[in-house]
Order: sequence, then structure tokens, then C-alpha cells
Amino acid sequence: MLHIYLDAEFDAVKIKGKFQQAIISIGAVMLDDNGKELDQFYSLVRPMNFVRLTSVVYRMTHLNTHQIEHAKALPIVMEIFMRWIHRYEKDMDNVRFYSFGPDDRRTLIQNCRYYDLDMEFFKDMKDLQKEISPSVKFQEQLISSTLSLDDLKSAYDIHGAVDHNALSDAIDLMEVHRAYCLRKPQNMTQIAAIVNRKIKKQQEVALKQRLRLARVMKERFKDYPSHIRIQFREDVLEELRTMRERDDNFHIRFKSDRMIIDEEAYYYNELKMIMSLILDDEVPSFCLEIHYHGQSFTKQYLLTYRNATMIEHIIKRLMGVPLE
Repeated sequence: MLHIYLDAEFDAVKIKGKFQQAIISIGAVMLDDNGKELDQFYSLVRPMNFVRLTSVVYRMTHLNTHQIEHAKALPIVMEIFMRWIHRYEKDMDNVRFYSFGPDDRRTLIQNCRYYDLDMEFFKDMKDLQKEISPSVKFQEQLISSTLSLDDLKSAYDIHGAVDHNALSDAIDLMEVHRAYCLRKPQNMTQIAAIVNRKIKKQQEVALKQRLRLARVMKERFKDYPSHIRIQFREDVLEELRTMRERDDNFHIRFKSDRMIIDEEAYYYNELKMIMSLILDDEVPSFCLEIHYHGQSFTKQYLLTYRNATMIEHIIKRLMGVPLE
């Protein structure tokens, strides 16, 4: 049995008006059943409809447009690749392929189909990211089911950063799989660093999302009044009911003659309710100021993409502005 660890780098090309992923390089390392390395394979690939490398791929792979322009097309590269395999094994049933994540397998199959190449054996390629990631835990808790190759190298104390060269990435994948299969001890200091990086990244993403949401909501509601009294008309009630259906945090139920909060009924003919927009806070929100039988209280909810349309519709309906 042969074991082939494969990596592909790709870029976007335009085919029939749509951008698709196209392979620009393939790297592979071959092992026998005893884990002995037999050979390595590397080739650049000229994609279909190739014009130039995108700047992102250029910076990431250190390849350039001239190199790819003068590379062999995928059908020729795959013919050479198959000859490379057949030097060691003629029966493809005795060859196992491994890749990292779903992208390489999917792009290989799609690109081969474009050229009508019969490479269906790639369908059985094993995704080692999916297999190995759950083995890396911090305080007995799963960190992620899709750790990066860099993270897995750190966890198994394999030195050197992933450099997005197809051959070196294939070798890195092989080294990680070997460490995993041999149950080598994991570096808990590095795993703690992975967790901290992920927490920091999540916090940064959450902050960016909050700031963007605040900007969007301020712009969307800047020309509307900050306070408006709710009239319990059927068109307004329908918007409030829709908001309850779409927003899991909005629990007020609106009947034809009353609203219900925590199983308490508030009848419209004795109820006064003011809706206020609070847009200057870091997290935008809206308040419902409720006055009923001499008692007053406020319910505050986050203003989100889920409920903003209904809030805007309510304000427009109460102002007599047509809905777009």
C-alpha cells in the first residue's frame, strides 16, 4: 500500500463569467506501509483561462505570473503524476491519498472534470484536518474541529511555519499525520498559545462586527425620530408579531386586544407604549417604555439586522411614510 500526502495551491480564474478555483501547483510525498519515504513530486500548473496571478496568491506563494504562464497544463501534469505513482504501484486500489481540509480534494476533482480527466480516485482522499483536529484539546475541551496546519504543527512541536509551497505543505501534512499516528506527546504550552490566539481573534472579530453594526444602524435610522408612541393598529401589530418570529430575544406576544409579557396581559385601551432608539451606545438598541395602570417599566432589546426592518416599518407606518 502506498500513502501519498498531497497539497495543491490555487488561484481564481474566470470561466464563463464566473470566478473558479484553479490549481497552480501540486506537491506530494509518498510513503510505503512502513512509513518510509519513497519519493516526492512537485509541479507548477498553468490553469485554464489564466491571465495573471492575483496579488494575494502572489504574496502568499511567492510564485509569479511568468512562472505559471510557462508551466504545463493540468492534463500533462496529471499524466506525469500518474507515471510517478505507477513507478511504485500499478493498482490504484493500493494507493491512499491524504489532504488537508476539503478544498484541495474539491478543486482537484473540479479541475480534472473540466479537462474530462478520469481522476475519480481523488474522491476517496482522506481529510486529515477533520481527523486530527479533534485530538488537540485544552483542559479536556475541543479547541476547533478545523485547526490550521500551522496550529497542528505547533501542537505536535514540529518546527517551521507553513509557507504555502505545495511540496513543503505536503511534507508538513505527512509529519503531522506521523506524529498523530505515533501518539507523540503534544506541546501544551503551544496549545495554550493557540487557544489564546483564537480567543483574541474572536474578540477582534466581535468588536469589528459591533462597530460595523453601530455604523449601519446610525446611518439607517439617522433621519427618524428617536421617540415615537406606538399605536396598536393591525398593521403595526403585524410588524411586532413578525419581529417576535424572527428575533429569539423578543418575547412579547401581541394579540388583537392585548400584549402579553411573562404571562401578564396588558390591554391596549389602557396601555401607553413609547419606542425609543438608542444609537449612541457601542451596541445600538431600542427601548419599549411601558405605562399601564400607574406602573411604568422599560424593556430594552439589541438593534440587529434581524429586527431592524420591522422597527423601520413600524416607524414609517406610524409616521404615514410609504414602505419601499
